[in-house]
Amino acid sequence: MTFVCFLWHIHQPPGDKRHLIEAASKSYQPLLGFYLESGLEASFNVTGVTVDQAVKLSLDFISHLRDGVSSGAVDLTASGFHHLILPLTPTWEVEEDIKLGLKIFKEVLDYTPEGFFPPELAWSPFLADVLRKLGFRWVVVSDRVFRMADPRCPEDEVFFPYWLEGVKGKHIVGVLQHYGISQMLWEMYSGKKTIGDFVSALEQYVLMEERLKERYHPYAATKSLIVVSTDAELIGLRWKRGFEALSRIYELAGDIPGLKLCSVKTALKNNMPKKAFYMPSGSWSHDARFTVWLGRPENDVINALIGEARRRFELSHCLILTLKSMNFKTDDAEQALREALESLMLGEMSDGRGWDAAPERRRFCYHHLLKSIEKSGEALTKALEKCSRRMKI
Repeated sequence: MTFVCFLWHIHQPPGDKRHLIEAASKSYQPLLGFYLESGLEASFNVTGVTVDQAVKLSLDFISHLRDGVSSGAVDLTASGFHHLILPLTPTWEVEEDIKLGLKIFKEVLDYTPEGFFPPELAWSPFLADVLRKLGFRWVVVSDRVFRMADPRCPEDEVFFPYWLEGVKGKHIVGVLQHYGISQMLWEMYSGKKTIGDFVSALEQYVLMEERLKERYHPYAATKSLIVVSTDAELIGLRWKRGFEALSRIYELAGDIPGLKLCSVKTALKNNMPKKAFYMPSGSWSHDARFTVWLGRPENDVINALIGEARRRFELSHCLILTLKSMNFKTDDAEQALREALESLMLGEMSDGRGWDAAPERRRFCYHHLLKSIEKSGEALTKALEKCSRRMKI
């Protein structure tokens, strides 16, 4: 049996309400409705910042998410709150961001996810320890990183669940996104590929798994699992005939013996890994590294501002904690510090740091990073004022 799991990514950075409303009405809501009405399963990854905006705008796709979760048609993965590049972020901030995402999932959807989808599929082994600590059972990673780490691995041995090794002995189940097949969805949209090409590619992996079982007995106990993931707004908002194409894919793929289309959660039931693997740091980027978010002049400037904003925050945070331990009242300073942290995380979002980001997203990062620096300074000033007054008394 080969499991094929569609995983649709829903993320919209703040600042463009019109686009979020349009994406929700033309893609998110009808795509969720497709699965609710058909009885089919899929996984969806939704960022906390998108859920937060959707609630404030009273968008209907939130109720569809609730219905999908309660019916079992939809399996939700977490992705943190602010869509940070986690391997390039300090561990304390990584944990804080993921906890914020879990908090809003619980408050709005009454749901605690088992799976995690790292923003930009940016992975590092230290995340295994963090994710296990926060209660996650499995994580999606890029097959590009796997292939870079083990380029001699035969194709028919790539797409299985693995135990991904952490740095402190903690392992987490890893499932691989198939970048090539995922990109085929966009190639169908542009006319470069057909539905038949897509379904044939899936069928090839079923045949590979059968041949593999004949050669290697250990693999007979584990079923292959392929994650096909891309932005949900491809279907409907961009690709007007996307729903028709998706329906046809399910129809044709459903006729392939030995292939099952389902959510990742379903595919992992009684299908745990038999092999451990050290997955090095990397992402879906063309070179499987973090090049997209590093090495360009504007990214260099934004990353430098992130460093400054973080140092200012950490300095203010340490001082306020010290004063608080000495029974100083620091409520107003702490409020400014919370605002500084929120702005820091907004300024770190991958959308304004990668490739040739839209100017408005660059400006968004600049604005919030400068605001974070300002708020950290404000927090420090307020804390020192309290200290100064008390010492005079």
